[in-house]
Parts: sequence; C-alpha cells; structure tokens
Amino acid sequence: MDIDEYCRELEAYLCRKNDGHLIRIVGVSFERVCGWAAQGIPFKIACQGIDTYFVRYYAKGVRRRPVQIDFCEHDVLDAFDAWRRAVGVRLPGVEAASPSGAMYAFFRVAGLSDSMAFCRALVHEAKLGLAPGSAFGPEGEGFVRWCFAATDDRLDDGVARLAAFLASRSR
Repeated sequence: MDIDEYCRELEAYLCRKNDGHLIRIVGVSFERVCGWAAQGIPFKIACQGIDTYFVRYYAKGVRRRPVQIDFCEHDVLDAFDAWRRAVGVRLPGVEAASPSGAMYAFFRVAGLSDSMAFCRALVHEAKLGLAPGSAFGPEGEGFVRWCFAATDDRLDDGVARLAAFLASRSR
C-alpha cells in the first residue's frame, strides 16, 4: 500500500467511524500520516489506535463534532509500540531491537552461527519463513529478519511457531 492509498484508506475509515462525516487528511495531517507510513505503521494498527481514541472519546458521552486524525496520533503510536514489542519479545534466546522506521525486525538468536541453515530448518519444520541475516551481508550472521506487515493473528501464530521451534532445538 503506497502512502496516498494509506491516507485514502484512513480517510475512509475515519468517515465510517464518524458516522459518514468526511475527514480529509491534508496539510500537516497528511505529513503526520505520511510519517506513520514511513515508520512502517500497518494500516490495521493505525485503525486500532483510532478505535482506542474513539472508545475514550465516547466514554465521556455523546459527541457532536467529528474526530480528526490529529486527535488520534498518541493512540496510534501507542498501538504501534505495543505491537512492535509483541513481536519476538516473548521468546527466550531472542534479542530484538525495535525498528526505527521499517516493517522488519532484525533478531539475534542466541547460539546461532548459520542463519541460512536455521531459516531452512524453520521453514521445513515450523512452516515459518524468515530471512537469514547472512543474506544481508556477513555482519548479519547470527540474525534473522522478520517482516511484521501482517495481521495480528498471523504474527501471533508465527511467534508461537518460532517459540515452539526454539524450544524443540534447546532440548
């Protein structure tokens, strides 16, 4: 999804959430949303942040003014941070830094000396495809790369598969 489509989809989502009130994303708001896209915030995660804002907004009672995208930024960024932390952090032996602007996480796996063999075994045994760090140069050895541009359910399933795979190899 390119940036223009990302903005159009968020406009349509806000329109539905605002009972049909069209909220255009232009000017500073467009730059803000472009920043979200550049950070790799998936559309679904942005929508979760917007939903969180709406829950708080309507908890105060009926509102008459439509919600602007700018009001939701804090909740969108919080949802993105929570989502990024959920990828890989729960796994023993996996060290992951939060990406600063991409939809990929680069993981160091404890004791990993051949990332290509590891990823091949991961595909064969766990049916999970991650990229070997060595594909990105010799300094990537010992790491694997995970693209987290997927649904929460797919990511949760992938984390569970990776955890089971790592557990089976540590026995």
